[in-house]
Amino acid sequence: MGADGTLQTHTIYEEVRVPAESQMVPTTVIRSGSFPLTATDRRSLELAARLRQTDDAEEQERLRGELTELLAKAFDERRKIQQQEMERLEARLKSIRELDQRRQELKDQIVERRLNELLGKGDELAWETSSPATIARAPIPSPGQPRQPTSLPAVSSPVYPGPSETPANVADDRFAPAGRAPQPAVARTRTPASPVETPNLGLIPAEQSFELAERILTLATETATWKHRLASAEEELDAFLKSKEKTQAQQPQYEIQDSIQAQREARERALAALRSRLVDFETKLRLAQIAWQGMGERLQVESEAAQRQVSDGDAVLQQIVRLHEQGATPSHQVDKAKQTSAAAKSQLQIAESRLRTWKESDGVLQERLKAILTPDAETDDTADTAQESAQTLETDEAAENDPS
Repeated sequence: MGADGTLQTHTIYEEVRVPAESQMVPTTVIRSGSFPLTATDRRSLELAARLRQTDDAEEQERLRGELTELLAKAFDERRKIQQQEMERLEARLKSIRELDQRRQELKDQIVERRLNELLGKGDELAWETSSPATIARAPIPSPGQPRQPTSLPAVSSPVYPGPSETPANVADDRFAPAGRAPQPAVARTRTPASPVETPNLGLIPAEQSFELAERILTLATETATWKHRLASAEEELDAFLKSKEKTQAQQPQYEIQDSIQAQREARERALAALRSRLVDFETKLRLAQIAWQGMGERLQVESEAAQRQVSDGDAVLQQIVRLHEQGATPSHQVDKAKQTSAAAKSQLQIAESRLRTWKESDGVLQERLKAILTPDAETDDTADTAQESAQTLETDEAAENDPS
C-alpha cells in the first residue's frame, strides 16, 4: 500500500539464459509469484528468444503461432488444476458442514458427556484400548443376535502417528475382492511406519486404511444390532399396550390403571435409552466414514501431484538433453535430471499403488456395509420377535385373569 492509499504490486524478475543458434541470449522474463517456472515456461522463453532473433517473416509467423498455441495450452492446464482444487475444497467444505450440523443436533449429548468426563464419571460408550487386528478377526454376529458393544480404539482423526506393523505386501485378504485366491501369509516385522509426505497433505501410513475400514465395519455392526434391539423393543411395547387394552375392557379401569402406567413409563424409558445409544453409534459411524472418504481424497490428490511431477520432470529432462546436445549444458546436469525423473516416477508408482488399494478396499467395504446395515431377513426377524412377544403377553394375561 502506497503513501497515497493506492495498492502497489511487486513483480518477480528472473534472468534466464536460453540458446539462440550458437550463442546464449540473455533474456529478462516476468514470472508469476504463484507458479514456479515449469518446462512449458522454459519452452515459451526459448520460442520468444528465437522469435526476437529471426528476421525471416515466415519463420516469425511460424514461431508466433507455436508460441501462441503453447501459451494457450499452458493457460488451460493451469486453469484445469485450479478447477480441480476448487472442487476438492467444495467437497471438503460440504463434509465439514454436514459434520457441524450433526454435532449441533447432538449438542446436548456432547455437553452431557463432557460434563461427566470433567466430574470423573465413567463413560460406558468410551472406546477402550485394544488391538484392532484382534477385534477385526473376531466373528461378526448377525443383527438378530444382540451383544454388548465391542471395544475398539477411537479414531478422532484420519492420522495415525507412531510405529505400526507394516506388511511386505500392501494388499490384505480381509478386503480382497470376492473370488480372488487368498495370498500366502507374509511375515510381519515391527518397524516404524513409512509414510509418504506430500505438501499440505499430511502423513498417510500404509495400514491406516485397513484399520479405519475395520473400525467402520465394527461400528456398522453395532449400529445394526442396536437398530434391531430398538425395533424389537418398540414392537414389544405395541404388543404390551394392545394386550392391556383387552384387560381394561374386562376389568374396572381404576384397578389396573396405575400398574399399566408404571409399566408403560418404564418401557418408554428403556426405549429412550436405546435410541440414545443408537444415535451415538450412528454418529461415530458417520465420522469414521467421513474420515475414510477424506483419506481417499488425499490419496487422489497425492497421485495427481505425483503425475504432474513426472510430467514436469520428463519435460525438463528433454529440454536439458537438447541443450546438452547443443553444447550448452554439462553432462552432470543431464545425469541429475535423469535421477530426478526416476525418483518422481518411483513416487508415482507408490501413490498409484496406494490409491488403487484404497479403491479396491472401498468397493468391498461398501458391499459389506450394505449387507450389514440392510440385511434381507431383518424385517422378518423383527416381525417374528414381535409376534412371539405378543403371544407371550397374552398368555401371561390369561394366567393372571384365571381364578384358579
